[in-house]
Amino acid sequence: MYVSLMPIAHLAWATFFRWRGMTWLPRLAYAYRAPMLFAGEGVRRGLFSGTVGGADEQVLAADYDGRGDRNADGTDMIYMAGHGRLRSGEFELLLHSDEWRPASSGLDAGGPKIAIFDACDLVDLQDPRWSDPWRAQIRPNLRMLLGFNSLATVKKGAALRGEEFASRLSRGEPVAGAWIGAVKQHDAHGRERPVAIGFGSSVADADRLLENATFADVLAMPPLESDVVVRERV
Repeated sequence: MYVSLMPIAHLAWATFFRWRGMTWLPRLAYAYRAPMLFAGEGVRRGLFSGTVGGADEQVLAADYDGRGDRNADGTDMIYMAGHGRLRSGEFELLLHSDEWRPASSGLDAGGPKIAIFDACDLVDLQDPRWSDPWRAQIRPNLRMLLGFNSLATVKKGAALRGEEFASRLSRGEPVAGAWIGAVKQHDAHGRERPVAIGFGSSVADADRLLENATFADVLAMPPLESDVVVRERV
């Protein structure tokens, strides 16, 4: 049996949404672009073998939070796009018909080293307790979260950040800086605030991760065991 030794990236997105009571969620016609451009450039440059997780109706919270197939397990990286919001200080990724709270479940022992949420409001750094949901449990594999400390533009041009991010990773740029640089390069109005969140065994470990760790470095990091430190870079 052939087994690929290349890193595996899991991709999923939601472009339209079911009515949720009194909540109306606008369509995100270009939500597919950032993860797919990331995948295309990443595969072309030999960063990973991409696996598409699904789109719209195929993407269910139950398949990430432990009630179903746990689609994030066995992957090195996930890149997911859709609407995002904070509820009681905890990030929710809004999918076609339900919501996933990745801080509560789904990025656990078998999960990825890097998780990218191309969606609004991964965190609110003005909230002094912003990191509490991410500290609540140990996720041995998870070393880095990438997303936005703001609204996220989901338009044709802004979505080029996905391709740019893969290109920067392939050149050996540190992961955190590559994400922040890619978002800013394609932010036409200067309104987006990209954020990278690192998980380490100490403050120094988390800071080194955010400053210097390349894609290969992050994937090679050993699992965390206890006393996880959460740090951010903007």
